[in-house]
Amino acid sequence: SLSQHPVNTDVIFSGTSAGTIIKSIDGGDTWKNIGNVIDGRITNIIFDAVREGTMYLLAGNKVYYSASTGTNWLEWEKEKTEEVRALNERASDLSRQGFKVEADALRQSARDLSERNRSDKAPQGIVLIVADPVNSGVIYAGTNRGLFRSNSYGKYWSEVNIIESAKQFSIRSI
Repeated sequence: SLSQHPVNTDVIFSGTSAGTIIKSIDGGDTWKNIGNVIDGRITNIIFDAVREGTMYLLAGNKVYYSASTGTNWLEWEKEKTEEVRALNERASDLSRQGFKVEADALRQSARDLSERNRSDKAPQGIVLIVADPVNSGVIYAGTNRGLFRSNSYGKYWSEVNIIESAKQFSIRSI
């Protein structure tokens, strides 16, 4: 995958089939490996329409997010699991300290978050992702069973209501 920054055209990113991301800041004359933290073949690299340092990429069936122009990448499904784990850990600590009401509230928050993570997770069979051209944090995913949208930088997803027959074919262009 290859993508050029929409404003600063000297910035170009390339993603390899091995999950390596390389970056050029001089229009492609020189390149620097900026990390090998991506799991799978990188097929899309896109820039947020509003926030200059915000980027997304698709590798395999995982959407990654960066708020640091590609320096650090988050894989949301891992991050969401960690958030639930941290809430449960804090609840256990509070319980050991004798704060039962607070611990129970945190456990309930962890259960609620876990349920949201299950119901609003990234769709399966993603073919491509694109950023909304006007709204920051909004990205769309074409999948092999419909169109999905995230209003949360790729963290949570919902299906876009389109004609039923479109769900029978891969959405390869948005």
